[in-house]
Amino acid sequence: KNEINMSWLLNRMFSVTTSIQKVYWRTYMGRHNSIQGAQTMLYKDLDRREQERHVLFQRELAERETEDVLERALLKAYHSKLNGAIPAADYYRVEAKVESLKKLRFTEEYERLQ
Repeated sequence: KNEINMSWLLNRMFSVTTSIQKVYWRTYMGRHNSIQGAQTMLYKDLDRREQERHVLFQRELAERETEDVLERALLKAYHSKLNGAIPAADYYRVEAKVESLKKLRFTEEYERLQ
């Protein structure tokens, strides 16, 4: 008899829990599928895309404002890494090449001034 009461209790707890979850999800989906919910989701999506566009524009502007060719190449590679266009390993390879070219340029200028 004790097992019957426990199974009744578990069944009752399960039915109450599922009914509460059904009400919650019905309210949640109703809120998102309503006109206000759709407008809110569209606004948030548009705002997110505008923020991404703003970041891309700032990066491109920084690349164009950089006067040094090597710095521009390094900045372009870094932004490509951030955008996911190139893997990080390729970026670090480019960074090492740019650093070696900077050192080479420095030594050439130093020897020219001697």
